[in-house]
Amino acid sequence: MEKRRHDRITSQKFLVNISDGAGFFTGTVKDFSRSGLLLDDLPKRLDGKSKNISVIIDNKTENFKLKAKTRWTRQQAISQMVGFEIVNAPWGWAEFVLQNQEAPSKAPAEITI
Repeated sequence: MEKRRHDRITSQKFLVNISDGAGFFTGTVKDFSRSGLLLDDLPKRLDGKSKNISVIIDNKTENFKLKAKTRWTRQQAISQMVGFEIVNAPWGWAEFVLQNQEAPSKAPAEITI
């Protein structure tokens, strides 16, 4: 059963800077939506359980500073992948997400026989 509130958008590997309140780290955005992020290539030193996660996404034209809450983590050989819920985002974030959503496929016109 799908629990997501918003469809995810596959990223073009935007860079992300993230802080857990104790250190600063770099990773990549794998996918995103209005209310969530999947970040990859994060060092294992990142404390995903921290209550003070700040994320800065650089999409090459502007930066978005988000506050996030860890939903899950997946340990990899030398890094970790983390799913975050966005708890606070600037207005421009919703606009950015809408601009990057794929146009919904149009339903075929009604056919009468």
